[in-house]
Amino acid sequence: AAGVATAAGTLAALTVLLGLTVTSLPLTGFASWLFGSYGNGIPAALAFLAALATAYATVVRHDLDVDRVLRTTLTRETYDPRAHPAAPPQEWIAQRLAAIAEARDGNVTVYSGFSPWAGYPQALVEWPLTVPLLPASDAAGSRRGPGGTEPFTVPQLVAHVREQLHRAVHPEGPADAAPLDPGDPRAVLVVEDRVFVNGTTVGDDERFIRDTALAPAARLPAEEIERIMLDPTGAVRHHLAVQLPLWGGDIVPTVFLHFATVGRTLHLRLVSHLLGPVRAGYHRADRLRGPLDDEARRGLLLEALRHTGARLAAAPLRADRHSRFESRHDRRMTEEIKAMEEDPEYDYGARTSIRAMAASPVCHNYFQIVDAERVLSLVQRHTLAAVAEFLDARGYDTTDFREQQQTILNQGIIQQGGLSVVGNQAVGPDATAIQHVPRQGGAGTPAPAARATR
Repeated sequence: AAGVATAAGTLAALTVLLGLTVTSLPLTGFASWLFGSYGNGIPAALAFLAALATAYATVVRHDLDVDRVLRTTLTRETYDPRAHPAAPPQEWIAQRLAAIAEARDGNVTVYSGFSPWAGYPQALVEWPLTVPLLPASDAAGSRRGPGGTEPFTVPQLVAHVREQLHRAVHPEGPADAAPLDPGDPRAVLVVEDRVFVNGTTVGDDERFIRDTALAPAARLPAEEIERIMLDPTGAVRHHLAVQLPLWGGDIVPTVFLHFATVGRTLHLRLVSHLLGPVRAGYHRADRLRGPLDDEARRGLLLEALRHTGARLAAAPLRADRHSRFESRHDRRMTEEIKAMEEDPEYDYGARTSIRAMAASPVCHNYFQIVDAERVLSLVQRHTLAAVAEFLDARGYDTTDFREQQQTILNQGIIQQGGLSVVGNQAVGPDATAIQHVPRQGGAGTPAPAARATR
């Protein structure tokens, strides 16, 4: 009420001031009629009030339309990704939207800068493991000969890890049988191949640059991905991306797994990320329930009254900016195409991520952290178990590999406010966590509990 009274008082003062100002101007003839300086400035004041009333009505209609769209299509309960708006008439916008959809569904990340994790926050933890591929010892303690081991390729190891991760989550069926949370259809484990390449290195790479589009290719065929697995050198690398969206997609724990063999050595790298929830302001629409009631309508009308003046003042600049939208785009594209043609190291990589820009720096609920840690621990644990099982089945010694896990188990995964939230954590200055990874007898074998020793 105080805000409305202030706005009304300000409007009355401006109206009187405008009438007095126009009346004092030395205008005659047509100029006097045009500016309304006759009749003690009353025509000018009335025109001013009419303009404000029209602006207010326009703002109210706009706010009502926005509220209707939010309530009927953009809340968590009503949103349907298939009911997207019609494509705009501009061909270049439709092409750009198609390129974005291709990148969303693709298996290639072309990144800009140093870090390949475009769209993800800084890694929570990164573990490199190096495993000598030596023959396992027999019952007498002597090593078997080279003939006792079965050669393997990285694609074979990746396929085994992929299968074991699926079975760890869905032991009774395929990974896409049902979401883990019946109330959240997004809570499905996703295990997919992903290729990372720096945007400055794809300019002359026929695998990524196409004659039919300016954007690099967002999807590579399975045969090309396998070739990248077998040759993990240079700026193009393969990772197995494992993620499980939680809390309606607000929390996305992700682990990237990289495998490579060099001579008689297996290299494994686990990189864990946690994409946090979007900022609380983006959830305001979720608090809208049902149609707009009388109380909410009155609040909307009062809010529009407070904002009409600022929006009216900004309207000329916004109109000018909108009118030059196409020309600005044409100028930018001309500059970009010229840079592509002249710079052999032109950066095609993604420079920013809308989802990462909208992410909150902290989780909103303690159990979001707990659930994310549970998923990250599951992926880490079953990945290591799958690798050990794979090597054991082919006659390789996994003693060194199993010992390296003790270090991993003693470290935290997620730190929030100084609290390290981890499972199987040993406590105390001299405590250690020892966990033996067994030779899995089946896909559904549960993980043994760790024990803390002093």
